[in-house]
Amino acid sequence: MDRNQLNCSENILKVKSGDLKSAIGLFNSIQVKTNPLYRTLFKGLISMKKSKEVLNLYEQNKMKLDEGVFAIVSKACSEICDDRARRIGKQLLDNLPSSLRCSDSVMNSMIFMLMRFGNVDEAEQLVHQMKHKSIYTYGAMMKGYNDNKMFAKTLDLFETLPLVADEAIYAMVLSSCSHLTNDRARRIGKQLIDNLPEDLKGSENVMNSMIFMLMKFGNIDEAEQLFRQMKHKSIYTYGAMMKGYNHNQMFEKALDLFLQMDLPPNENILTIIFNTCTHLSNDPALQTGKELLRKMNKSYYNNDIVITSAIHMLMKFDLVNDAERLFRQLAIAFNFIQQPPPSIIQISKNLRICGDCHAATKLITKLRRCEIIIRDANRIHHFSNGEYSCQDHF
Repeated sequence: MDRNQLNCSENILKVKSGDLKSAIGLFNSIQVKTNPLYRTLFKGLISMKKSKEVLNLYEQNKMKLDEGVFAIVSKACSEICDDRARRIGKQLLDNLPSSLRCSDSVMNSMIFMLMRFGNVDEAEQLVHQMKHKSIYTYGAMMKGYNDNKMFAKTLDLFETLPLVADEAIYAMVLSSCSHLTNDRARRIGKQLIDNLPEDLKGSENVMNSMIFMLMKFGNIDEAEQLFRQMKHKSIYTYGAMMKGYNHNQMFEKALDLFLQMDLPPNENILTIIFNTCTHLSNDPALQTGKELLRKMNKSYYNNDIVITSAIHMLMKFDLVNDAERLFRQLAIAFNFIQQPPPSIIQISKNLRICGDCHAATKLITKLRRCEIIIRDANRIHHFSNGEYSCQDHF
């Protein structure tokens, strides 16, 4: 790679975390593109959750399929998992050079991709053909089984594992036990706890998985003891406890723990606590739920799981107008994630549109340069480019 290409590669790395347009522009300015450059840009796009752009560039540019390109493009296929990704994934497998079939990285990527596609039999056949299986190979299979809800197969593979389990293996097997909760899962779960290596006792991932498994088993006291012993508690640790309390119908404890937490809630915590408040249906729950909704980061208004939980909570408290206002925001946001975004959005409601929604809809049409039509109990409202058809008489 000459100096010009190296400079462009460094620039692409600098902008990969934010400026997609500049990254693509810099890349296209290079006349002779090499695989290292493709890998650099592809890694940046993957980190930006732009897997579709990886597939676009892969199909638009002819490149030699090496180990790095295969790993990144197959990862993009695994993340998207639609018909196009499956087609490209099949092409990768069909055109894979024989020299790459000895690469652990390539074979493990292939297994993971097949599992994501739900092609479990093909992935198993591939593993049987491999002469050398690393811990990452077993990890790819176990994650694939878990993703396909084949938790018993994860335990089967674990019990025949010829290698020392690492952090990822422990977490996946604990997760399988949490989902199964049968006698075999409880036996294996207990063995994992009793024989946990010292170096994994400081693993947040393993300890959180262990807490949630104990909660799923109904072993509340053990889970609470483990929670108290942990020096560092992340948002995921609190989430495991709160979700466990909810699973065991201990909603007051979930709410108490949330009120003690001094970390900003993520989407998982928001969903759990909205559900907690829904089940409690008392004044403290209503106060907490409304305050949580008021302070919620605006980015979560595009999260349908969080907003659906919040709507359910509001409806449970008979706050119908608030629930409908939130629903309309979700309906409008959902339209904007469609590809391509629609130029006209139509929404119907059985009550009269409120002033806040009216003002917000006007602003959205101005920012998004679209038209929104809302039919309420009184009339049809037309919003376009920040203007309302009836001069704000509603």
